[in-house]
Amino acid sequence: MLPVRAILLLVAVAIVIMVGGCAGTPMSVEPTAESPPAKAQPKPRPQPVAVVVSRDLASYGDLTDELATRLDRPYQLFTLKGQTPAAIQRSVTALRPSSVVAVGRPALEVTSSIADIDLIHAQVFNPPPNHRGVDAMPPFEMQLRYWNQMAPHVQRIGVLGSVDMRGVIADLQGAAESLDMQLVRHEVTSDKEALVAFRRMVPQIDGFVFLPDPSVLSPDVIRRIISHGSRNGRQIVVYSPAMYQLGASLYVGAKDRDVAAQIVRLIENPDLQTSPLTEMLTRTRDRLAANESR
Repeated sequence: MLPVRAILLLVAVAIVIMVGGCAGTPMSVEPTAESPPAKAQPKPRPQPVAVVVSRDLASYGDLTDELATRLDRPYQLFTLKGQTPAAIQRSVTALRPSSVVAVGRPALEVTSSIADIDLIHAQVFNPPPNHRGVDAMPPFEMQLRYWNQMAPHVQRIGVLGSVDMRGVIADLQGAAESLDMQLVRHEVTSDKEALVAFRRMVPQIDGFVFLPDPSVLSPDVIRRIISHGSRNGRQIVVYSPAMYQLGASLYVGAKDRDVAAQIVRLIENPDLQTSPLTEMLTRTRDRLAANESR
């Protein structure tokens, strides 16, 4: 029989072994299966843009080419040539576009009656109110600043227009005042009245801003105004290459790349009503800088 002290020693050793063995036994943890990574959902295909041009003109083609390089979505081109307005409207509606770009006034008139579309116009001078679009010409202040740099003697500017041009002429008035230039303005109701008013205006002006106002201008009067102004040494600014060829002093137009960039800006920002041009295309004659004012 073992002595009591030996028995107590064996019990103590057994307890230590038991406790140490429990503390050192690792817990068994069942591995959890990891969820597979979620597959990226494909981005929805953007809705296309419908581009409606008024005519098959080279200038319209250059613009649509520039627009195509900037759009981040598909587009479909429509032309009014050979199609009825109703056919164009049905085709555009069936496309269900995110935006409709109307290039030229006839295209705007056809697409304006299509319901529930984001309509954006371009190359439309003096558009109807409450239409989104790109300005048809560079800001008047940009034009007058350039003109003044090329011909500093031009300080008195004339302009004619019908009642429809009041808003446009008001913008011209503000630009002239900002550059300390004088604006001589007359409102007319016919082409004959426009010709008479211009002839009376010539002694009071150094230059003339020839606004494209078909309601009071005929081809014959356009030609006679440019001829009379040139004979009397008055510089004339026009917005049509054809009018420039008749003898005007300065042609001002929009650059296609700028117009396309502003169209895209409006497509991407539906809250914007308009987007002014930031560049200017010009053609001038050698006599522009000459002081021919009398």
